[in-house]
Amino acid sequence: MPPKAPPKTQKNDEEDSSLYDMMKSIQLQLHGMSEKLEKIDSIESDVKGLKVLLNDLKAENKQLKAEARESERKLADMNEKNNQLENRLHSLEQHHRGWSARVMNIHLTPEDEACNFRVRDIVYNSALRPILEGAVNQKILTHVPTAENLLETAHVLPGKAGQPKPIIMRFYNRNMRDIIFKMKKQFAPRLGSSTPSGAGASTEEDKGKFKYPIYEDLTRATFLKMRAISQDERVKSCWTIKGQIKFTLHKNANEVKKVVSLLDPLDTILK
Repeated sequence: MPPKAPPKTQKNDEEDSSLYDMMKSIQLQLHGMSEKLEKIDSIESDVKGLKVLLNDLKAENKQLKAEARESERKLADMNEKNNQLENRLHSLEQHHRGWSARVMNIHLTPEDEACNFRVRDIVYNSALRPILEGAVNQKILTHVPTAENLLETAHVLPGKAGQPKPIIMRFYNRNMRDIIFKMKKQFAPRLGSSTPSGAGASTEEDKGKFKYPIYEDLTRATFLKMRAISQDERVKSCWTIKGQIKFTLHKNANEVKKVVSLLDPLDTILK
């Protein structure tokens, strides 16, 4: 007969119970570790997904930057072409005005203003004829042209109340207009002590100034840029020749500069 198993004792029961509890605790720990591993796997999966997304975003950002640079380049090219077109337009408009000039300080009656022929004749006799006579004396002209042959038309422009209105005149010949501007410094009538008293009388400060100042017929853009330049404290003198703005600076009065583009800012022009 096989030997009988020893009867269970209370001690054996306690050991079995302790072993069971230990096994159960280990099982719970393993279950907890399994859950944590699953969470870690899930986090790793999420991290991998985020890395893929981040790489995609980096690639997309790189592409967007490249597209932005290309757009900026195209915009810069468009601005440059637009500036060239605007400068060309200014140049053409100013060239068209090369037939014209403006004269100031000629007193006209309302009846004179109403007739362009009378305006033309008054401008001719007051402001232009003395210059033309000087050009003949200098052998630049063979004879003094008549008003009818010199000017196509002349008419008044809007002016300030109480002051003589500006007059614009259009020449038949550009060369004759250029001669007027070339010779006016020598032969244009000037204010002086012989000026009668009363309206239009000159002061000591005025003496030597032109009695009837003659200016080029400038476009608005050219005029505004010239005024801005002439009013700058860095500028010694500013003038135009055939619509081209030229100027000198106090720091180097012997160097004549010119405006290349009316669209350039003042600091760029005066640097």
